[in-house]
Amino acid sequence: MSALGSARSLSVAVLAGCLGVGLLPAGTPSATAREATPSASGDGRSQTSDGEPGWMPDVPWSARLAKRDPVDTSLVTWRAGRGVTYRRWARTDERGRARIHVLRIDLRTTGLKVAPIGAPTVAGRERMLSMVKRNKAIAGINGDFFDIGNTGAPLGVATAGAKLRHGPVAGWNNAIYKVKGRWAVGELPVVAKVRNHPELVVTNVNSPQIAKGGLGVYTSAWGTMPGRSVTGDQRIVREVVIRGGRVVSNKRKLTTGKAVRGTVLIGRGRSATKLAGLKVGRKVRVATWLKGQPTVAIGGDRPLLVDGVRRVVDDVTLHPRTAVGIDRDTKAMYWVVVDGRTKSSRGFSMVELANLMTELGVEDALNLDGGGSSTMIARNQSGKVSVRNYPSDGAQRVVPNGLGVFIR
Repeated sequence: MSALGSARSLSVAVLAGCLGVGLLPAGTPSATAREATPSASGDGRSQTSDGEPGWMPDVPWSARLAKRDPVDTSLVTWRAGRGVTYRRWARTDERGRARIHVLRIDLRTTGLKVAPIGAPTVAGRERMLSMVKRNKAIAGINGDFFDIGNTGAPLGVATAGAKLRHGPVAGWNNAIYKVKGRWAVGELPVVAKVRNHPELVVTNVNSPQIAKGGLGVYTSAWGTMPGRSVTGDQRIVREVVIRGGRVVSNKRKLTTGKAVRGTVLIGRGRSATKLAGLKVGRKVRVATWLKGQPTVAIGGDRPLLVDGVRRVVDDVTLHPRTAVGIDRDTKAMYWVVVDGRTKSSRGFSMVELANLMTELGVEDALNLDGGGSSTMIARNQSGKVSVRNYPSDGAQRVVPNGLGVFIR
């Protein structure tokens, strides 16, 4: 090689290094890139429950400049049920190959229903295939982010029938929900009140963590008494048990292991101090609901699209992804899973996921839990309900909830 050629090669290498761009073949994630990639999304939230660092494919600088149009191949499609169509294809561009799974659900179909499904208890977890079969659904997709290292409970909101199952008053309230027959994506606050006791301000209902200084409400839907798993290392805590509309127990020591019976209030800090005033025998009634009283709701991370406008900016970090969206024009719901963290499928960035939703005709879309949680279940051509994608853990992860499709 000439001295000029060596100098040029060195300049390209230096430029690539300054820009964080490697010189490996397109779509080949290096170990260094994977380890250095932050899992945070830019707003302080992890992009997946497992907190794994996203992939950053090393793309040659020349390929980035070229910005070639993606090539879609290997299309497979079939009818998964009345009003339900499954599609799978591979998309390849300068970043590499990604495998995409889409379920289109025609919401106008007679007898078709989309509703949240979950493990038997809020703090329980289950594989999606088992969850779908147990609920007698024909398809399912994983749902909200969850407290993967502790309680296993979802972070956001969800309904059971038309009643609130769990959720915080504020903090993680984005959801896809249905009000008066119309599906929407957006913030969905929890409303919770301790009647006749305005000094007691509820912050969480069946949540994996009670806000600092806050007051959590726990019902039989949670499972067993949560104890300190929901209060962290807070020293000042208090537990009040209500049955039949009256206080039957008020103590500083938190109970664990026993099934939740009645309604349990757990306070941290100043809320614990205020709970001390509820004497045994006093009448107490707790009321909880979702603002707007939606008949169906399940939480997620952040909106990808609202009124057709993209709401995410990260086009760097690649993960397996799960999303749900609504096409108002055709009255269709779209479920999307993109495989990732493998040589055969690199995953998508947030921007790529939002752009795919736009391609599908979606106006409103919500990002659900990704990473090893990303799972799509649907009937195959023979009518057998099975896993359609390739979970990045190599097997289905146990998750707390999801969405199911039901046909009468």
